[in-house]
Amino acid sequence: MLTRRAALIASAAALPWGAARAQTPPGIAVMAKQIDDVISFDPAESYEFTDNEVDGNCYRKLIVPDLANATRIAPDLAERWEVSPDNMTFTFRLTKNARFESGKPVTAADAEFSLRRIVRLNKTP
Repeated sequence: MLTRRAALIASAAALPWGAARAQTPPGIAVMAKQIDDVISFDPAESYEFTDNEVDGNCYRKLIVPDLANATRIAPDLAERWEVSPDNMTFTFRLTKNARFESGKPVTAADAEFSLRRIVRLNKTP
């Protein structure tokens, strides 16, 4: 007769021990990332490293850091920009083909909304 204890021992013995092993297919890069520092994926309140990495891959910006020269700024949605002599007014000229993922054109009103929203949220890191 099979006792409860014997059944438990037999069940435990049947379990695979150790970590599962699988090989990554050739030509595939696997990246693991700790995401415990994520506060928000909203770019208007994204201050942590992981949030910024994700947002940087999901959202376009008017301007971005120049990857060839970290002391410079490069265009993204804005093809060019001017700064007033007093450094208080920034004028951005959007690229004509700037579009959201939906295909809808990005307008100056969209950029203005986003910038005003950041100010209204009044968030700090």
